[in-house]
Amino acid sequence: MGPLRVPWGRGLTLLELVVVLALVGLVSGLVLTGIGRGGAAQAESAAIREIERSLVTARVDAMRSGSEREVVVELLGESVLVRSGGRDRTVERGGLAMVDEDGRPLDVLAARFASDGRTDQRLWRMPGEGVDLQRAFDLGLLREAEYAEHLDEAVVDRTAAASGIGGRLWLIRFDPVSGAPRVQRIGEGGGRGR
Repeated sequence: MGPLRVPWGRGLTLLELVVVLALVGLVSGLVLTGIGRGGAAQAESAAIREIERSLVTARVDAMRSGSEREVVVELLGESVLVRSGGRDRTVERGGLAMVDEDGRPLDVLAARFASDGRTDQRLWRMPGEGVDLQRAFDLGLLREAEYAEHLDEAVVDRTAAASGIGGRLWLIRFDPVSGAPRVQRIGEGGGRGR
């Protein structure tokens, strides 16, 4: 058996090594950035699920007990504080925000459920990370969102996707008759609902 021979006959030059390391750094940076954005989206979804669960629980508790129940949602830095039934739960909010129908930021939202399960709330607007609020407002997605449920879902999805609002706009609708909360999502990925 003879000596081991390298097929190319030479090693890597310093320039080739630098190019390979730069490419590895670039790819890893892109992957980590994508993971970070995915983490924010997951945090938004988890916060919305917690808010929805608290609203449903408070409504059911109000009907069972025959007395009012309240849910308060408050933005605290990077977290969402959900107060309901004497319990406080804090979850990471990702890029989730709360706005009124004119797109102005809100720090607190509250829903009080009567003993019949009804509430005076109709719609909570919660834009996720990357949503262009001015564009969403200009398209009527904030102000007229109360009426969007009567439109064809595909039309709403195309409007949101084509509009360039970016991100996801979460809507929590309260049924005007029963008070039951329902979560909808408009934008990012063209999906509606969760």
